[in-house]
Amino acid sequence: MKKNSNLWFQLVFAVIIVLCSTSNGYATSWIKLEPAEVDKRAAIVAYGIYDFSENVKKFENYHGYFAPISFQAEKYYRGSGEPVILTEIDPFDIENIKEAQQDGSSFLLFLEPDKEDETLLLPIAGPNGIIEIVDGEPQTGDADEEAYYRSFLEKTDSVAAARPVFDTRDPLLIFVILLLISSIFAITARLKSKDR
Repeated sequence: MKKNSNLWFQLVFAVIIVLCSTSNGYATSWIKLEPAEVDKRAAIVAYGIYDFSENVKKFENYHGYFAPISFQAEKYYRGSGEPVILTEIDPFDIENIKEAQQDGSSFLLFLEPDKEDETLLLPIAGPNGIIEIVDGEPQTGDADEEAYYRSFLEKTDSVAAARPVFDTRDPLLIFVILLLISSIFAITARLKSKDR
């Protein structure tokens, strides 16, 4: 009898362990690509910094694994010339990138359109497409990669990102536009009252 209860205890214990160990887990691993392959696959190559001023938590209900983050492009080595583009990064890389930017780093991004949403851009093979730039020098931890990206920066022509004529987030601009609109309404109302 004692043997049976011991067996039942072991069976229940085993079932509990199996049930507890089957919870979802997420891990990412990236195949290391050669810099020439990263360069070849990139539709857009932009240099600048990430804009973490917006709430990064917005990505929690996003369709994919990556977090959409604005990137302020200073210049382009390939692709469009928008001053702000929406890129995606691995959420686990956000803190490292923030820390690097606080230390003065900028980034060279090798990007391709997201297959699910072409308005978003993904770094080629995750971290392979994000090159940290410190004092104008690529920092990857690999001398051959750094030499490739240094050569890329030296030999590839860049174009400054187009800057908008007006920054629509500028409070002064918004105030002036509202003042202009209210003035037009006031003048129109005054002219209508004189005609009566």
